[in-house]
Amino acid sequence: MKTKCLVLFVILIATGFSQWLETTIALPGPGDQLDALCYNSRDNKVYCLYHGGEIAVISGSSNRVNNVITGNHSRPLCYNPTNNKVYVLSNVACDSISIIDGATDVTLTTLAAGGVPLDFCYNPTNNKVYCTLRDGRVVTIDGVTDSIGAVDSLGYIYPSQLCYNPTNNKVYCTNQQPLPGLISVIGCDRDSLLMTVQVGGFPQGPCYNPVNNKVYYANAGNNSISIIDGAVDSVVATVVVGEEPRFLCYNPVNNKVYCTNTADGSVSVIKGVTDSVGAVLAVGARPIFLCYNPTNNKVYCTSGSGVSIIKGGTDKVDTTIALGLNSTDMVHNPVQNRVYVMNRDGFSISVIRDHPVAIKENEPLSHQHQPLIVTIVRKIIQLNSRESASLIDINGRRVATLVPGANDIRHLKPGIYFLRFTGEKNVRKVIVL
Repeated sequence: MKTKCLVLFVILIATGFSQWLETTIALPGPGDQLDALCYNSRDNKVYCLYHGGEIAVISGSSNRVNNVITGNHSRPLCYNPTNNKVYVLSNVACDSISIIDGATDVTLTTLAAGGVPLDFCYNPTNNKVYCTLRDGRVVTIDGVTDSIGAVDSLGYIYPSQLCYNPTNNKVYCTNQQPLPGLISVIGCDRDSLLMTVQVGGFPQGPCYNPVNNKVYYANAGNNSISIIDGAVDSVVATVVVGEEPRFLCYNPVNNKVYCTNTADGSVSVIKGVTDSVGAVLAVGARPIFLCYNPTNNKVYCTSGSGVSIIKGGTDKVDTTIALGLNSTDMVHNPVQNRVYVMNRDGFSISVIRDHPVAIKENEPLSHQHQPLIVTIVRKIIQLNSRESASLIDINGRRVATLVPGANDIRHLKPGIYFLRFTGEKNVRKVIVL
């Protein structure tokens, strides 16, 4: 029997998964608190930023700390997968940006930002990193040349969180002053201000829904979520959720958005099509951060009780793993299917793993494994087969014909697709990021 392999960001899913705390990584000192996490998909590394300025580099395969990058760094962290670079605030005054080589973990350059950076956002279409500055400006960093460019003045003070819309190539920026609740929309082709959108009070934790082309903001000031149409940049719905919504996370498999409600210890689930609340889940006290695991379609939520793991298909809390170390930020390692949880006060990283039963990691995909397979790709599908294949969207339309070797799929929107080899009836699910 011929073996047909689809290789690149391949992740195997079995019908039975069990979550467990695989290990807790004690980070080398000195230090007392942790500030941020970032995942390097090229080299399978996790970067953990110390409150004191150092950055621990953790191997995704061995869970060992391979390196500690010294310096006066500060959050946030941002990864550029195209050029394999990590961006972080630098120096005591926090008015510059350090760019770290993802392969060697060596600082390539430090750029003068001319103001205090607050957030980063990567635009893969133009290969730029967008950075908000406290004085009201937004600057861009070229992914190749590391040069700084300017965006039109937003006209507001304290722009903060950023969100990228790849369908229309726009960046959305929250503004906290003088009127909290204004979102600036930046056109990335010319880096110009297109318009402003009024949402609710103190918008936070934005996320993007590529299936319906919508941008979501959690309005902590009035317990709601504003939903913006990505094509026309107008609010199409305002959904009432729990108390003090803080963070949002998108599930592309079931087309849902998850929202932590910090004050009442719950997570609201919003349907992407109807813009309505489909479920409200009780988790631990003061939940904040969310992390989506596309390998097994689960959402991880940190709270005072530890980490609650939610099944994406049923919206039921599968289990809660007690940590008790002020667990906050999380990242997912798709290669080993691990979720790294930052224990801010414990100065450690907890590693939670979902183990696929009876399938070895990195085993080539073959006919007998077809019902268990989900493949996650970015930009390229590498087809290791002598036969061609069709890529089909969720409406049953063929959107691409794939040939043996590398196939460029950058023209496709992020979402769920299905791959069928020529002459076969079975399909394999493909998630394009």
